[in-house]
Amino acid sequence: RFGKWENILNAKFKDKYMSVVSSSHGWKKNGLLVSIAGVRYARTLAYLYLNSHKTGTFNVNRARGEQKEFIKILNSAEIKPSMMGNNFSNRVLQVAGSKLEAEIAFRQGRYDYAITVLETGVELNDGLRKGHNPWDLRNNISGIVFDT
Repeated sequence: RFGKWENILNAKFKDKYMSVVSSSHGWKKNGLLVSIAGVRYARTLAYLYLNSHKTGTFNVNRARGEQKEFIKILNSAEIKPSMMGNNFSNRVLQVAGSKLEAEIAFRQGRYDYAITVLETGVELNDGLRKGHNPWDLRNNISGIVFDT
């Protein structure tokens, strides 16, 4: 959000905390998984945005790797619905997952697919309770339309 992409990628996290398998139990483990998903989300975007304004290139392969780790958490049987603001974390993470998929597809030139994914994300986002709407995916759709 503030162009701190290098800081995000250079942040040191203990490997044991960055995998889906953890020694934590119960709600602590769930909270850790949601936090790790947030880190994976940020790292995915960082790989897409880092130096892109200077070079016009994107590190889609590394972004895709981070996205896969994000998806592992999202699809993990270990993650339980918990509150994130006034919404369940798994629903908020589903919206985030739509944004990541669309961002990568856009960078690959798959504009129609990116718009389709964002439209699904808009439906998911509209299903969230008011007061927690961190993404305006409609803006992303407009951006793709104007860029193409």
